[in-house]
Amino acid sequence: MTSLPAELEAKIDQINSWMFRAGSQNRIAKRAGVSAAQVSMVLNKKKAPSPEFLKAAEQVVNEIRVEFGCEPMMKVS
Repeated sequence: MTSLPAELEAKIDQINSWMFRAGSQNRIAKRAGVSAAQVSMVLNKKKAPSPEFLKAAEQVVNEIRVEFGCEPMMKVS
């Protein structure tokens, strides 16, 4: 795989930094309609994310932030 654009890589890093629970990756997988293995590959930057993946991941990150009493910060595309 070719390297990801810097903006996309930064977004993946931000998503990955909020994955606290094992179930978080499963929540992304379910919402994006992909397998947990594919989610792991994207978070490890071995596969480029689809728009559906990014949308699902942003929703999960925002939900996690709300659970911790933080304001949602990622804008869902």
